Amino acid sequence: MKVQVWNAFASNNSGSYTLVGRFPDKTLAADVAAELARVAAEHTTWMEERREKGWDGAPPSPLELFMQRHGLNAPGGSGPESDWPQYSEDNTPVVWAQGYQVLIHHGYTTSLPPALGEFFYKRGGSVQTELEHSHHPVVGVFDFWVDYQGRAGQDIPARALRLLDALCGEDGPLTQLAASEPLPAWRVGEHAHEGDLTVGAVFNDLAKGFAAVDRIAREHGFELRVRIFETWNKTRDALDFLRPCQPPRPTP
Repeated sequence: MKVQVWNAFASNNSGSYTLVGRFPDKTLAADVAAELARVAAEHTTWMEERREKGWDGAPPSPLELFMQRHGLNAPGGSGPESDWPQYSEDNTPVVWAQGYQVLIHHGYTTSLPPALGEFFYKRGGSVQTELEHSHHPVVGVFDFWVDYQGRAGQDIPARALRLLDALCGEDGPLTQLAASEPLPAWRVGEHAHEGDLTVGAVFNDLAKGFAAVDRIAREHGFELRVRIFETWNKTRDALDFLRPCQPPRPTP
């Protein structure tokens, strides 16, 4: 009797893609996000039509026209569909501005075209972080601060606590939208180079969670910067650098 055994790993396209860029002013960041969101929606519609009608004789895609208009290089990959989401209920990448930053995210794709990051540089910005094909939770670390022009006569620590209360409230994003592991963590700023409040969290829906945090920051008059990283070690608390939380809050 002859026995043969194989050990192999199947391919998997279920990772997420996240790109974070920064711009010199908020208006420019908002303009860039609006243009990329429009192109992403148009290109997704075009891709879905091509899959139904076939690729032969297809007109230039909205992404190709966008690249020609801005003098961007051709994307890598083996075909027009290689760097675009295909297997989700909604294949449109989410693009939004968050203060001076622009974020692009899709939860189920191998990659997105490098022209998107190149466009950041064309418009005077830069790429801060790219997480390509992430299979582990993506952590957001949010730094909140009050601009120096608005600090005079203000009790900034008290305002930071009110912001934290809103984030952690019964209907707040750290309560309603955050993943159960790792639990959100935070600390108030202790040094001049730190934010007035730093919060770390993983959201089940990254774009929805980030947008909710941004909305609450603006409502409370805080500037916001986000940093992201992918967790790799499942046995380690990815937010241990923010623990114990200061100030501590009661466990619900």
